[in-house]
Amino acid sequence: IYKGAKETIIVTTRSAINDPVVVTKFEVESGNELEFLITNNIIMGVNEYANETVGTQKANRFTLFPGHDYFGKNKYPESRFDLSLKEGSTPYTLGGDETIFTDGQNKNYPYATIAASATSALEIVLTGTITDGAKAEADANKYSAADFDSNSLVAEAEQYWSSLNNNARLFGNDNPAVSKISEIIPWLQHNAMIHYTKPYGLEQYSGAAWGTRDVCQGPVELLLAFGKTEPVKNVILEVYKHQYEQNGEWPQWFMFDKFSDIQQAHAHGDIIVWPLKAVCDYIEYSNDTSVLDAKIPYTNIEGFEFTEKEDTLFDHINKELDHIRNAFVGDTKLISYGDGDWNDSLQPADPEMREKLVSVWTVELLYQTLTRYQVVCEKASKTELAAELKEINTQMKKDFNKYLVKDDITAGFAFFNSVDDIKEDNIDLLLHPEDKSTGVKYRLLPAIRGIISEIFEPEQAENHTKMIKDKLLFADGAHLMDPPPQYTGGISKSFQRAETATFVGREIGNHYVHAHLRYMEAMAKTGDADALMRAMQVVNPVNIQDTFESAEIRQSNCYFSSSDADYNDRYEAQDTVEELRAGKVKSKGGWRIYSSGPGIYVNLLITRVLGIRRFYDDFVIDPVLPTELDGLNFNFDIDGKPVVFKYNKSADKKVILNGKELELNTSNDNPYRDGGLKTKWTTFQALLNSTGNTVEIYS
Repeated sequence: IYKGAKETIIVTTRSAINDPVVVTKFEVESGNELEFLITNNIIMGVNEYANETVGTQKANRFTLFPGHDYFGKNKYPESRFDLSLKEGSTPYTLGGDETIFTDGQNKNYPYATIAASATSALEIVLTGTITDGAKAEADANKYSAADFDSNSLVAEAEQYWSSLNNNARLFGNDNPAVSKISEIIPWLQHNAMIHYTKPYGLEQYSGAAWGTRDVCQGPVELLLAFGKTEPVKNVILEVYKHQYEQNGEWPQWFMFDKFSDIQQAHAHGDIIVWPLKAVCDYIEYSNDTSVLDAKIPYTNIEGFEFTEKEDTLFDHINKELDHIRNAFVGDTKLISYGDGDWNDSLQPADPEMREKLVSVWTVELLYQTLTRYQVVCEKASKTELAAELKEINTQMKKDFNKYLVKDDITAGFAFFNSVDDIKEDNIDLLLHPEDKSTGVKYRLLPAIRGIISEIFEPEQAENHTKMIKDKLLFADGAHLMDPPPQYTGGISKSFQRAETATFVGREIGNHYVHAHLRYMEAMAKTGDADALMRAMQVVNPVNIQDTFESAEIRQSNCYFSSSDADYNDRYEAQDTVEELRAGKVKSKGGWRIYSSGPGIYVNLLITRVLGIRRFYDDFVIDPVLPTELDGLNFNFDIDGKPVVFKYNKSADKKVILNGKELELNTSNDNPYRDGGLKTKWTTFQALLNSTGNTVEIYS
């Protein structure tokens, strides 16, 4: 909505669900009719502003093709865009860049322009294809026809999204947090679907690759929260098809279809763990161990083509486990750092660190995954492997506490000066209170993953929760490190980007929302409902200034990947950490949309905050809600049937479904607090009716 002194202009953009169509409508709601000059920057090649487009212009339409030097042209020769005006529009002129210059001369810039006479309404239609020119022509004709009503796209879209998100809606409690969270759910789901289908962000518009780590988190967690198991199974098989036959590893990221030869074979040391974690997520939710028998090819690391040879998913996982076994440092069960972990800013400057450095967070992630896969193997009658995994996990936890924890606090990293003769006094703990080389004393990732993975004993979980709140919790949420790594003027000493990047944002700025979301997961694990709800709100962009005053104005309907302190340079950032902690420095929103974060946020809301999830053959109800949300209602279809969950604070724990109290057991899957309530999934499923259901939860 553009509101001027006299006129108000409303621009509405709608896209179709089943066709590649975007319709943009311009309406002058009040005031005089207006002339419109619409400029379209055409990018049909690799580089913005390079004039790599060929095309035709006729009647009401531009038809645009990629230039012959564009590498995509050879892969998809049918590629085209059609930019049309709706038939019957006010008089207009189609042109090139000459329209935007006062001398009226064409200067060969890549613009398609539309100059329309004074009007109160105008509609333009963008259609396209990469495979079917005939359909592209038909779509351009259909959607620009005078009798096509773009309002019809709305009902189609609403039906699609409501079926995808199970009609999720919060209501029944007037706490402002409720309406704001309910408002952001569909937007986060929209962002998450972009990340799942064709990964792009508003600041990363040239993306469109699956990151192996990323796709095993956001999309998998989002889809499982909504019970969409078949797409998750497909994600897992697609990811495992990209496992390299030669070494059992994965690319850092990979592209699709005819661009599948473009991928990053170099990968961080934690990438090897994520595919198996996704398998555990899927099987725990679906109870489908038969997926281990699915046969799929590998990828050849030499040319990135799929192999003719196919193995079962179980065989693929065994190859993955072989790589993990070979990556253990010395005679420990601690996996080596490799070329980095999740935090891109902490990639090692010294190549020797690849083999001798251990990321504590990666060890915890591996422990979490292997303990869960041990259970999967037991349920799938893979008893020999289950027994071996039990031995590995026992030794890993012992090594973790012996080498990586000191004075009740985990290190961020441990450098083993000798891997042949490992001794406690020959290990340097980094990002730890005793660290004298990096200056960083505390790291968020191992503190929260230690809780999530359950490698911590209850007392350790309590100690690290206190450390986070004392050292790492700022006005805008949980920060990655304290203090931030020192800027060294472009010279790497320990870590490449952390010490050289001048930009104060994302990991360098020390607040990455993805990590903050995992802090939320840890607080759900310990049952800290107040901290969890506060954490949800500081990264919810809806009216964010109401949550913390130091938030700068930001777009309210999309996910931000970071909270970027409003600093001019790294020196200013280093000098005013305490002011930022106290909320005296403004915090801006970072990159938008492209992240695993939106899917993780929605999953945490449904499965942890509201506590609705499946676990093997059980249906678990385990909410973590603060007292002020007593009386909250959650509308959420289960198995295609409408259900309203009603939450009531009570000392007497029980669940009533359609007036009948369920026979329940206590879940024992949490070492840090009393678990939730559970019943058999088939029992709960059978009691649901198709017209409407009410689940009253007292906890």
